[in-house]
Amino acid sequence: MIIPTAGLLGPSGLRERQILAEQLHIRYVLTCHEPRNVNLSQGTAVNESLVVGTRAGRGEGRPTCFISLNRLPSTATEAVEVAEAIAAGKPIPEGYAKEIGAKRIATGDWSAAGWRDLTLDDAVAEILGWRSLVAIGKVPGVTMKAPGEGMLVNYEGTGTPREVLNSKAADGQTRIEGRPDSKMRLRPKRGETENAREAREERLWNKWMKECASHLLVNTGQDTRTGRLSAVACTEKHFGMCWKPVQGLTQEQSRAWAVWLNSTPGRIMTLIHRGKKLDFPMYRTAGFQQIRVPHLDRPQAIERLASAWEETCGMEVPQYREGYTPVRQAWDRAVSEALDEAEAERVREWADKLNREPAISLERFFE
Repeated sequence: MIIPTAGLLGPSGLRERQILAEQLHIRYVLTCHEPRNVNLSQGTAVNESLVVGTRAGRGEGRPTCFISLNRLPSTATEAVEVAEAIAAGKPIPEGYAKEIGAKRIATGDWSAAGWRDLTLDDAVAEILGWRSLVAIGKVPGVTMKAPGEGMLVNYEGTGTPREVLNSKAADGQTRIEGRPDSKMRLRPKRGETENAREAREERLWNKWMKECASHLLVNTGQDTRTGRLSAVACTEKHFGMCWKPVQGLTQEQSRAWAVWLNSTPGRIMTLIHRGKKLDFPMYRTAGFQQIRVPHLDRPQAIERLASAWEETCGMEVPQYREGYTPVRQAWDRAVSEALDEAEAERVREWADKLNREPAISLERFFE
């Protein structure tokens, strides 16, 4: 069957993956990462994967072979060569292969489909084993609540301008210190007077600032080539339209997590929950809550990461596609110094591989 690759990564497709693993031996999952040639069916431009399963072998604990292609075969002869190499377990022309155990497949973790370089899946497994990390959703008192009522629209010169973080594009947040970039107002209801709208907006705004505003905001989705930041930490508490606030953190803790989420290991953790197009994911709360972050009860680690925020908060952050720039090196260095498990050379190796993913940089992919 052909399934959108997002269905193999996101929380929304978890139960479907588990059912498939129960009913079939998932033998192969094939994904092509060739730029502008990522779909396997007609009439769509989203990333798609080919999933091959058989009733024979189900429940026997057999592994699944994940195949990642740099490009699709362009002739029947090339297709036969690739198919024969896969079946024989030989090196795949223009691609990678990796076997993943049945136990992991049964849990619904098929995130290997999101990587061109399948050794990055090994990096994920290693990071998940770090005892200094914990899932965001398991940290007591930490929530991810966004304003859920009313509708803010661009300010039109009437009423009180409300400042929020709004742009997630390359020209939006350009530093790890988040700052409001848009002035908004509440959309009026049909027949509502300006005074009534203003009063309703004041009530809702106060509620949002009390219940939702935070120092840490995470990106809800962006172009992974032209974007710059996975998360920002603000000196004052804010909320955003395309930036989800994370409540329950002090200013120092927010800065530490912002550095982690923008570091190479943090970005790898984020990217296993991509949806829709691999190069333009939309992150959902359910996925973000599974992302691992440094434990808050390790003050020295939090302090070191927060200090990296202070050192770099005035620096412009280049786009992801520009590679391993000094500011990203500074964040990785802080992670390696803060967390015992984060070996500097290993993190540097991951950064190089991540920057060669076609969803990050076309230039380095074609090198």
